[in-house]
Amino acid sequence: MLNTHEYPLKSGVYRRFSMFFGGLLGRALIALLVSLPGLAAVGCGGGDEGTQELPAQSSSAADSGSPSSAEPEVIPGARRPANVVSGPSLQRALESLGGRGVETSCGPYAVLTDLEDDSPFLRACSRIAKTLDSVYEERLGLPLLGEPRETLFLFSQRRDFQSFARADGRSVSGYSGYASAPRGFVVMIVDERRQAEGLRTLAHEMTHLAHRRGLASALAPWLSEGLADAVGDTATADGLMPLKGLDGVEPQAARLLAHLRSGGILDLERLVSASRAGFDASVRSVDYEASALLVRYLLLEESLNPRFRAYLQDVAAAKEPPAPATGDALIRALELPSWRELERRFEGWLESSVR
Repeated sequence: MLNTHEYPLKSGVYRRFSMFFGGLLGRALIALLVSLPGLAAVGCGGGDEGTQELPAQSSSAADSGSPSSAEPEVIPGARRPANVVSGPSLQRALESLGGRGVETSCGPYAVLTDLEDDSPFLRACSRIAKTLDSVYEERLGLPLLGEPRETLFLFSQRRDFQSFARADGRSVSGYSGYASAPRGFVVMIVDERRQAEGLRTLAHEMTHLAHRRGLASALAPWLSEGLADAVGDTATADGLMPLKGLDGVEPQAARLLAHLRSGGILDLERLVSASRAGFDASVRSVDYEASALLVRYLLLEESLNPRFRAYLQDVAAAKEPPAPATGDALIRALELPSWRELERRFEGWLESSVR
Protein backbone atom coordinates (compact mmCIF):
# COMPACT_ATOMS: atom_id res chain seq x y z
CA MET A 1 0.00 0.00 0.00
CA LEU A 2 1.24 3.47 -0.85
CA ASN A 3 2.08 5.81 1.98
CA THR A 4 -0.48 8.62 1.81
CA HIS A 5 -1.95 11.00 4.29
CA GLU A 6 -4.40 13.87 4.45
CA TYR A 7 -2.94 16.87 2.74
CA PRO A 8 -3.39 20.14 4.60
CA LEU A 9 -0.04 20.89 6.36
CA LYS A 10 3.55 19.62 6.54
CA SER A 11 3.11 17.82 3.22
CA GLY A 12 5.85 17.02 0.73
CA VAL A 13 4.59 19.57 -1.80
CA TYR A 14 4.60 22.25 0.89
CA ARG A 15 8.07 21.13 1.94
CA ARG A 16 9.35 21.28 -1.63
CA PHE A 17 7.96 24.78 -2.05
CA SER A 18 9.34 25.86 1.33
CA MET A 19 12.78 24.38 0.69
CA PHE A 20 12.89 26.14 -2.65
CA PHE A 21 12.48 29.52 -1.01
CA GLY A 22 14.32 28.58 2.16
CA GLY A 23 13.29 27.59 5.68
CA LEU A 24 10.98 29.78 7.71
CA LEU A 25 10.76 32.39 4.97
CA GLY A 26 9.49 29.76 2.55
CA ARG A 27 6.89 28.47 5.00
CA ALA A 28 5.71 31.99 5.68
CA LEU A 29 5.44 32.69 1.97
CA ILE A 30 3.48 29.53 1.17
CA ALA A 31 1.15 30.17 4.09
CA LEU A 32 0.50 33.65 2.73
CA LEU A 33 -0.06 32.40 -0.82
CA VAL A 34 -2.45 29.65 0.19
CA SER A 35 -4.45 31.99 2.38
CA LEU A 36 -5.14 34.46 -0.42
CA PRO A 37 -8.63 33.99 -1.89
CA GLY A 38 -9.67 34.32 -5.49
CA LEU A 39 -6.30 34.19 -7.22
CA ALA A 40 -6.83 34.27 -10.98
CA ALA A 41 -4.79 32.58 -13.68
CA VAL A 42 -3.50 33.81 -16.97
CA GLY A 43 -5.34 32.08 -19.80
CA CYS A 44 -2.88 29.96 -21.77
CA GLY A 45 -4.75 28.57 -24.76
CA GLY A 46 -3.26 25.23 -25.76
CA GLY A 47 -1.09 24.77 -22.70
CA ASP A 48 2.16 26.35 -21.56
CA GLU A 49 4.35 23.27 -21.28
CA GLY A 50 6.00 23.96 -24.58
CA THR A 51 5.31 27.61 -25.25
CA GLN A 52 6.89 30.80 -24.04
CA GLU A 53 7.11 31.57 -20.35
CA LEU A 54 7.45 34.72 -18.31
CA PRO A 55 10.87 35.99 -17.30
CA ALA A 56 12.10 34.21 -14.19
CA GLN A 57 11.87 37.26 -11.97
CA SER A 58 8.19 37.64 -12.92
CA SER A 59 7.10 34.01 -12.82
CA SER A 60 4.64 34.51 -9.97
CA ALA A 61 2.74 36.95 -12.13
CA ALA A 62 1.69 34.08 -14.35
CA ASP A 63 -0.54 32.88 -11.53
CA SER A 64 -1.68 36.13 -9.98
CA GLY A 65 -2.57 38.30 -12.96
CA SER A 66 -5.78 38.66 -14.87
CA PRO A 67 -6.54 36.43 -17.84
CA SER A 68 -4.76 37.71 -20.92
CA SER A 69 -4.25 36.63 -24.51
CA ALA A 70 -0.86 38.32 -24.80
CA GLU A 71 2.06 35.91 -25.21
CA PRO A 72 4.72 36.18 -22.51
CA GLU A 73 8.22 37.27 -23.35
CA VAL A 74 10.56 34.54 -24.57
CA ILE A 75 13.58 33.92 -22.37
CA PRO A 76 16.84 33.41 -24.29
CA GLY A 77 18.53 30.13 -23.50
CA ALA A 78 17.57 26.53 -23.55
CA ARG A 79 17.39 23.99 -20.71
CA ARG A 80 16.28 24.98 -17.22
CA PRO A 81 15.90 23.11 -13.91
CA ALA A 82 12.47 21.83 -12.97
CA ASN A 83 10.18 24.18 -11.08
CA VAL A 84 8.37 23.35 -7.85
CA VAL A 85 4.64 23.89 -8.01
CA SER A 86 3.58 27.52 -7.70
CA GLY A 87 1.58 28.52 -4.61
CA PRO A 88 -1.54 29.71 -6.46
CA SER A 89 -1.64 26.50 -8.55
CA LEU A 90 -1.46 24.44 -5.37
CA GLN A 91 -4.22 26.55 -3.85
CA ARG A 92 -6.45 25.93 -6.87
CA ALA A 93 -5.93 22.20 -6.66
CA LEU A 94 -6.73 22.11 -2.95
CA GLU A 95 -9.90 24.15 -3.47
CA SER A 96 -10.99 22.05 -6.46
CA LEU A 97 -10.62 18.86 -4.41
CA GLY A 98 -12.80 20.35 -1.68
CA GLY A 99 -10.71 19.01 1.21
CA ARG A 100 -10.56 15.46 -0.17
CA GLY A 101 -6.96 15.68 -1.37
CA VAL A 102 -4.31 13.30 -0.13
CA GLU A 103 -0.61 13.45 -0.77
CA THR A 104 1.42 10.60 -2.17
CA SER A 105 4.20 10.22 -4.69
CA CYS A 106 4.70 8.92 -8.20
CA GLY A 107 8.38 8.10 -8.50
CA PRO A 108 10.20 11.42 -8.01
CA TYR A 109 7.01 13.49 -8.44
CA ALA A 110 4.77 14.71 -5.64
CA VAL A 111 1.08 13.90 -6.11
CA LEU A 112 -2.08 15.56 -4.82
CA THR A 113 -5.12 13.40 -5.55
CA ASP A 114 -8.45 12.01 -4.41
CA LEU A 115 -7.69 8.55 -5.82
CA GLU A 116 -7.61 5.66 -3.37
CA ASP A 117 -4.15 4.99 -1.95
CA ASP A 118 -4.13 1.46 -3.43
CA SER A 119 -5.19 2.71 -6.87
CA PRO A 120 -3.80 0.61 -9.75
CA PHE A 121 -3.33 3.87 -11.65
CA LEU A 122 -1.01 5.24 -8.96
CA ARG A 123 1.02 2.04 -8.91
CA ALA A 124 1.41 2.18 -12.69
CA CYS A 125 2.24 5.89 -12.45
CA SER A 126 5.22 5.06 -10.23
CA ARG A 127 6.51 2.44 -12.68
CA ILE A 128 6.38 4.97 -15.51
CA ALA A 129 7.83 7.90 -13.56
CA LYS A 130 10.80 5.96 -12.21
CA THR A 131 12.16 5.33 -15.70
CA LEU A 132 10.83 8.31 -17.65
CA ASP A 133 14.05 10.33 -17.36
CA SER A 134 16.26 7.46 -18.49
CA VAL A 135 13.91 6.60 -21.38
CA TYR A 136 13.83 10.26 -22.46
CA GLU A 137 17.62 10.46 -22.44
CA GLU A 138 18.15 7.16 -24.26
CA ARG A 139 15.35 7.59 -26.82
CA LEU A 140 16.04 11.21 -27.72
CA GLY A 141 19.76 11.39 -27.02
CA LEU A 142 19.29 14.35 -24.69
CA PRO A 143 20.67 14.59 -21.13
CA LEU A 144 18.24 16.05 -18.62
CA LEU A 145 19.22 18.87 -16.30
CA GLY A 146 18.68 17.97 -12.64
CA GLU A 147 15.80 15.99 -11.19
CA PRO A 148 12.00 16.30 -11.44
CA ARG A 149 10.52 18.59 -8.76
CA GLU A 150 7.00 19.06 -10.06
CA THR A 151 3.61 17.97 -8.71
CA LEU A 152 0.87 15.91 -10.35
CA PHE A 153 -2.74 16.93 -9.66
CA LEU A 154 -4.82 13.80 -10.37
CA PHE A 155 -8.61 14.19 -10.15
CA SER A 156 -11.04 11.26 -10.10
CA GLN A 157 -14.04 13.51 -10.78
CA ARG A 158 -14.40 15.47 -14.02
CA ARG A 159 -16.21 18.30 -12.25
CA ASP A 160 -13.17 18.84 -10.00
CA PHE A 161 -10.80 18.85 -12.97
CA GLN A 162 -13.07 21.33 -14.73
CA SER A 163 -13.18 23.50 -11.62
CA PHE A 164 -9.38 23.65 -11.62
CA ALA A 165 -9.20 24.33 -15.36
CA ARG A 166 -11.73 27.16 -15.15
CA ALA A 167 -9.85 28.77 -12.27
CA ASP A 168 -6.68 28.40 -14.35
CA GLY A 169 -8.25 30.31 -17.24
CA ARG A 170 -8.63 27.22 -19.43
CA SER A 171 -11.33 25.72 -21.59
CA VAL A 172 -12.94 22.72 -19.89
CA SER A 173 -13.77 20.67 -22.98
CA GLY A 174 -11.79 18.67 -25.49
CA TYR A 175 -8.93 17.39 -23.37
CA SER A 176 -8.27 15.40 -20.21
CA GLY A 177 -5.10 17.03 -18.94
CA TYR A 178 -2.32 19.51 -19.50
CA ALA A 179 1.12 20.42 -18.19
CA SER A 180 2.68 23.68 -17.07
CA ALA A 181 6.44 23.38 -16.75
CA PRO A 182 6.89 27.05 -15.77
CA ARG A 183 4.44 26.55 -12.88
CA GLY A 184 5.57 23.04 -11.99
CA PHE A 185 2.53 20.81 -12.43
CA VAL A 186 0.55 18.34 -14.50
CA VAL A 187 -3.23 18.23 -14.02
CA MET A 188 -5.52 15.54 -15.41
CA ILE A 189 -8.72 13.60 -14.93
CA VAL A 190 -8.20 9.90 -14.14
CA ASP A 191 -10.90 7.46 -15.26
CA GLU A 192 -9.64 4.11 -13.97
CA ARG A 193 -12.02 2.32 -16.34
CA ARG A 194 -9.84 3.70 -19.14
CA GLN A 195 -6.48 3.21 -17.47
CA ALA A 196 -4.48 2.47 -20.62
CA GLU A 197 -5.48 5.76 -22.24
CA GLY A 198 -4.97 7.64 -18.99
CA LEU A 199 -1.42 6.32 -18.53
CA ARG A 200 -0.48 7.41 -22.04
CA THR A 201 -1.88 10.88 -21.31
CA LEU A 202 0.01 11.03 -18.02
CA ALA A 203 3.32 10.02 -19.59
CA HIS A 204 2.75 12.49 -22.45
CA GLU A 205 2.22 15.37 -20.00
CA MET A 206 5.18 14.33 -17.82
CA THR A 207 7.33 14.39 -20.97
CA HIS A 208 6.25 17.99 -21.53
CA LEU A 209 7.67 18.73 -18.08
CA ALA A 210 10.90 16.95 -19.01
CA HIS A 211 11.26 19.13 -22.12
CA ARG A 212 12.12 22.04 -19.82
CA ARG A 213 15.16 20.13 -18.53
CA GLY A 214 16.10 18.48 -21.82
CA LEU A 215 15.38 20.89 -24.63
CA ALA A 216 14.00 24.36 -24.07
CA SER A 217 11.32 26.49 -22.51
CA ALA A 218 9.79 27.26 -25.90
CA LEU A 219 9.41 24.58 -28.54
CA ALA A 220 7.64 24.58 -31.87
CA PRO A 221 4.36 22.73 -31.26
CA TRP A 222 5.03 19.86 -33.69
CA LEU A 223 8.26 19.10 -31.84
CA SER A 224 6.85 19.51 -28.34
CA GLU A 225 3.82 17.32 -29.07
CA GLY A 226 5.59 14.78 -31.27
CA LEU A 227 8.36 14.12 -28.76
CA ALA A 228 5.85 13.89 -25.91
CA ASP A 229 4.00 11.24 -27.92
CA ALA A 230 7.26 9.39 -28.66
CA VAL A 231 7.49 8.71 -24.92
CA GLY A 232 3.85 8.89 -23.82
CA ASP A 233 2.40 6.56 -26.42
CA THR A 234 4.67 3.75 -25.19
CA ALA A 235 3.27 3.89 -21.63
CA THR A 236 1.55 0.81 -20.20
CA ALA A 237 0.64 -0.43 -16.73
CA ASP A 238 4.01 -2.21 -16.71
CA GLY A 239 5.98 0.94 -17.50
CA LEU A 240 7.42 2.47 -20.66
CA MET A 241 7.86 0.07 -23.56
CA PRO A 242 10.36 0.30 -26.46
CA LEU A 243 9.47 2.47 -29.45
CA LYS A 244 8.41 -0.04 -32.11
CA GLY A 245 6.62 0.46 -35.41
CA LEU A 246 3.15 1.88 -34.90
CA ASP A 247 2.64 0.29 -31.48
CA GLY A 248 0.48 2.65 -29.41
CA VAL A 249 -0.29 5.02 -32.29
CA GLU A 250 -2.50 2.83 -34.47
CA PRO A 251 -5.52 5.20 -34.21
CA GLN A 252 -3.38 8.22 -35.15
CA ALA A 253 -1.95 6.35 -38.15
CA ALA A 254 -5.43 5.33 -39.28
CA ARG A 255 -6.69 8.92 -39.09
CA LEU A 256 -3.70 10.34 -40.98
CA LEU A 257 -3.93 7.67 -43.69
CA ALA A 258 -7.67 8.26 -44.07
CA HIS A 259 -6.90 11.97 -44.50
CA LEU A 260 -4.30 11.27 -47.19
CA ARG A 261 -6.39 8.66 -49.02
CA SER A 262 -9.34 11.03 -49.20
CA GLY A 263 -7.24 13.64 -50.98
CA GLY A 264 -5.94 15.50 -47.95
CA ILE A 265 -2.59 17.25 -48.18
CA LEU A 266 0.45 16.48 -46.04
CA ASP A 267 2.40 19.75 -45.84
CA LEU A 268 5.32 19.05 -43.50
CA GLU A 269 6.94 22.43 -44.11
CA ARG A 270 3.80 24.16 -42.85
CA LEU A 271 3.52 21.75 -39.91
CA VAL A 272 7.11 22.22 -38.77
CA SER A 273 6.93 26.02 -39.18
CA ALA A 274 3.52 26.45 -37.49
CA SER A 275 3.18 28.66 -34.44
CA ARG A 276 1.03 27.54 -31.51
CA ALA A 277 -1.83 29.65 -32.88
CA GLY A 278 -1.53 28.04 -36.30
CA PHE A 279 -1.11 24.48 -35.04
CA ASP A 280 -4.23 22.26 -35.15
CA ALA A 281 -6.21 25.34 -36.09
CA SER A 282 -9.09 23.70 -37.99
CA VAL A 283 -11.66 21.07 -37.13
CA ARG A 284 -10.25 18.77 -39.85
CA SER A 285 -6.65 19.24 -38.77
CA VAL A 286 -4.37 16.21 -38.47
CA ASP A 287 -1.47 18.21 -37.00
CA TYR A 288 -1.32 16.17 -33.79
CA GLU A 289 -1.38 12.88 -35.69
CA ALA A 290 1.23 14.06 -38.20
CA SER A 291 3.51 15.34 -35.43
CA ALA A 292 3.38 12.09 -33.46
CA LEU A 293 4.04 9.96 -36.52
CA LEU A 294 6.70 12.21 -38.06
CA VAL A 295 8.77 12.22 -34.87
CA ARG A 296 8.36 8.45 -34.55
CA TYR A 297 9.50 7.99 -38.16
CA LEU A 298 12.56 10.18 -37.63
CA LEU A 299 13.51 8.21 -34.52
CA LEU A 300 12.93 4.78 -36.08
CA GLU A 301 14.36 5.34 -39.56
CA GLU A 302 17.95 4.09 -39.32
CA SER A 303 19.45 6.59 -41.75
CA LEU A 304 17.64 9.61 -40.28
CA ASN A 305 17.83 8.81 -36.55
CA PRO A 306 21.38 10.14 -35.98
CA ARG A 307 20.64 13.28 -37.98
CA PHE A 308 17.41 13.94 -36.09
CA ARG A 309 19.13 13.37 -32.74
CA ALA A 310 21.86 15.81 -33.81
CA TYR A 311 19.10 18.30 -34.67
CA LEU A 312 17.61 17.86 -31.18
CA GLN A 313 21.02 18.47 -29.63
CA ASP A 314 21.30 21.68 -31.66
CA VAL A 315 17.87 22.73 -30.40
CA ALA A 316 18.92 22.04 -26.80
CA ALA A 317 22.12 24.08 -27.23
CA ALA A 318 20.47 27.02 -29.02
CA LYS A 319 21.06 30.50 -27.64
CA GLU A 320 17.50 31.42 -28.58
CA PRO A 321 14.45 29.22 -27.89
CA PRO A 322 13.55 27.22 -31.01
CA ALA A 323 10.19 28.87 -31.57
CA PRO A 324 8.48 27.96 -34.80
CA ALA A 325 11.06 29.03 -37.41
CA THR A 326 12.74 25.61 -37.31
CA GLY A 327 11.57 24.31 -40.68
CA ASP A 328 14.65 25.02 -42.76
CA ALA A 329 16.92 23.93 -39.93
CA LEU A 330 15.22 20.53 -39.79
CA ILE A 331 15.43 19.79 -43.51
CA ARG A 332 19.10 20.83 -43.54
CA ALA A 333 19.85 18.63 -40.51
CA LEU A 334 18.20 15.64 -42.20
CA GLU A 335 20.35 16.24 -45.31
CA LEU A 336 17.38 15.85 -47.62
CA PRO A 337 16.99 17.81 -50.87
CA SER A 338 13.42 18.98 -50.30
CA TRP A 339 10.31 18.81 -48.15
CA ARG A 340 8.67 16.75 -50.86
CA GLU A 341 11.36 14.11 -50.49
CA LEU A 342 10.74 13.93 -46.74
CA GLU A 343 6.98 13.67 -47.37
CA ARG A 344 7.51 10.89 -49.92
CA ARG A 345 9.66 8.85 -47.54
CA PHE A 346 7.36 9.48 -44.58
CA GLU A 347 4.21 8.48 -46.47
CA GLY A 348 5.93 5.35 -47.77
CA TRP A 349 6.93 4.34 -44.24
CA LEU A 350 3.40 4.96 -42.99
CA GLU A 351 1.78 2.90 -45.74
CA SER A 352 4.22 0.01 -45.30
CA SER A 353 3.85 0.04 -41.51
CA VAL A 354 0.09 -0.52 -41.55
CA ARG A 355 0.19 -3.49 -43.91
